Amino acid sequence: MTRVYKYSKYSSHLLLVTSSGKAGALIDNLIAYKEWNRVLSGLIFLDKDETGMEFMGYPVVASKETLLDYVIHNEIDEVFIAYTDGIRVILFKRNGFLN
Repeated sequence: MTRVYKYSKYSSHLLLVTSSGKAGALIDNLIAYKEWNRVLSGLIFLDKDETGMEFMGYPVVASKETLLDYVIHNEIDEVFIAYTDGIRVILFKRNGFLN
């Protein structure tokens, strides 16, 4: 029953935003946690563009330049950001908040 619910329209679609170096450990932790209502829908690497590729069986769905467009136009319920190397600067500069 939990498998049916996990892949239904009522499950929560999670987007993981991180660096390529941290992604493996984060995915392993998400898998080990075994949360039955959350599905990892895709990855975004902020340190390099691998859009269209797969990492550990999960699709890399966007780059740092297309992150906001992807979240706006796709069915994403949660975004897990695990990146500390200047994320504020990247997002604020892209949206014109910093000169």
